[in-house]
Amino acid sequence: MKNAMFGEAFKLIKRKYDQLLIEERKLKYQQKIVSSDNKSKCLRSTGNEMRGTQNKSNVTVSGDPKTLAQKFNDHLATGASKLLSSLKNEIFTQNIPHNEDSSTFEIVTADEVCSTLKN
Repeated sequence: MKNAMFGEAFKLIKRKYDQLLIEERKLKYQQKIVSSDNKSKCLRSTGNEMRGTQNKSNVTVSGDPKTLAQKFNDHLATGASKLLSSLKNEIFTQNIPHNEDSSTFEIVTADEVCSTLKN
């Protein structure tokens, strides 16, 4: 009887604790984003922080450089052929309906393109 009573009390307190923790984290991240100058970078880093992922730009590879380079070259040289050989040989069919509309193209200068893009 005592264990059931303590179990229910623990569940209630744990739910309240979890809810307070969620609210605290929400406020922390909101303040971080609102006070940031670069919103997109802040959102990206906050998302990574929330997921627990980190930037893995400091990757080190050990081994003989010539052997590693040769294996990398072999992988790049044979990767496409291995991929093609793994694909099924199927007849390609297109399901695009016949188009009666015509398109016209005009010669334009680089200045015209730049002025259009600036607007």
